[in-house]
Amino acid sequence: MKIRKWSAIFLSLTLVVVGSFCVLASKEEAGGYSHVNEDGKIDILAYFTTTDTKVNLQKESIDFVMTGEKATVTFDKPLAADSFGLSFAGVAGNTLEKVEIELIDVENPKEKASLIFSAMSESSSLIKVGNTERSFIINGSLFAENNYDFYAHYNGEYRSFTDDINYNIPVVESLDGTIFAGFSSHKVMVKVHLYGENGSVFRLKEINRQRLGNIYLEDTENPSITILNPISKVELGSTITLPKAFAMDVLADNATATLSVKDVDGETATAVDGTKLEDVAADKDYQIKIEKNGVYRVSYQATDGKNSTRPMTSPIVVMDNLGPEIKLSETIPAATKVGEKITLPTVTYSDNISDETAISGWVTVKNPKGVVMDVEGSVELT
Repeated sequence: MKIRKWSAIFLSLTLVVVGSFCVLASKEEAGGYSHVNEDGKIDILAYFTTTDTKVNLQKESIDFVMTGEKATVTFDKPLAADSFGLSFAGVAGNTLEKVEIELIDVENPKEKASLIFSAMSESSSLIKVGNTERSFIINGSLFAENNYDFYAHYNGEYRSFTDDINYNIPVVESLDGTIFAGFSSHKVMVKVHLYGENGSVFRLKEINRQRLGNIYLEDTENPSITILNPISKVELGSTITLPKAFAMDVLADNATATLSVKDVDGETATAVDGTKLEDVAADKDYQIKIEKNGVYRVSYQATDGKNSTRPMTSPIVVMDNLGPEIKLSETIPAATKVGEKITLPTVTYSDNISDETAISGWVTVKNPKGVVMDVEGSVELT
């Protein structure tokens, strides 16, 4: 039994592949697999391009065997950056010294980041992000087969890498030394650089949770969803543009994303232009007016070629920035004489969203020494 599991922060997101780029399609266009063998099974190996390697399809992995001291393995299909994850395993008697997993933004190739695994001993390895100096020790060895797999996961929210749940290492610089600001297109190409000896093995097991091996010649993973610029809080009475989203699948050529919106009463919301917001394309701009206090729920759904789906809900909380109002039945006199008694005016409270019975209020009277006086409807000025 493997000791580690995928991090709970693993999310999902999405699009459609045209050449090496992704574009959104309508829901009817979702699907298709470019690489299928004569038996109708997905040709997993066709998704990879390699240099200086021999490729062996194993039962639950793909083994890339180096034919020199350096090699490269490229997954040719763009992937969702914000949910990127990859796992590989050590091999007994292996001579693999280093694995560098490089992510490159599809539309902006200068935006690069990498996570490097280095051999250390029969029981442990080192990891570090890109060209930083600091390394971290992790369990498992590149040249020993044991109960530890290796994981590389990119967290788009924090712009960091994690090996699983042990370390969360921020990416400070792109590989060219410029400040790393994340992957602007939210889509990446993945290259794996291998260093070792002739015969060294890189045993790849999963990519974005898609299982690899000759018993997994099918799409085993639902599409992912990427929400662009999510909104969590809005003001009552404001008009907002709903966050767009796109979907991507590891193997399917195309994946699509739709959205639906429920207002605070659970009713389907209507956009400003009159569109009923239920299963509409998530790549378009929709504006809604926030007219009710509470929580609006924006639900996204990704669909791939096998009609596999992945839902994701993004709640939007309405903020009440207007405090309750206080009204007095009459004006309190600005001046009077010692010994006189003043009848206090009746106080009423109101609010733009809360019922009067839900509002609490009180009246406090202090004498010139700052002492709170006990009053009931009137106060004598002593």
